[in-house]
Amino acid sequence: MRKKILVVDDECFMREALVKVLSLDDYNILMAENGFKAIEILRKDDVSLVVTDILMPDCDGFSLCNWIREWKPEVKVIFITAYVGENFNAKIESLKPDGYIYKPFTIDRFLTICKNSLNS
Repeated sequence: MRKKILVVDDECFMREALVKVLSLDDYNILMAENGFKAIEILRKDDVSLVVTDILMPDCDGFSLCNWIREWKPEVKVIFITAYVGENFNAKIESLKPDGYIYKPFTIDRFLTICKNSLNS
């Protein structure tokens, strides 16, 4: 059975680019434009992995990860961000994501992080 991956990003271009990259492998891919939409999807679908941007309006990636850890702890989480800062990095680490990657990144690096997370 194909694993489901939920891609969450408020930027349409980035969402679609990640979906195209993940389509190179045999995944069932869902999309959401913010954390609230992602939670709606997670409530009704069995998702294996959430790939989420961190800084988004409304419900950000940190809030989404907190919700997942409480309600769907079996779901893996990978953060994607362009923002770097000491306090920011500490917050990422405190949520214990299954992976994270900073923009810009290579397709190979992104796919490797996704595969490693799904196989851990």
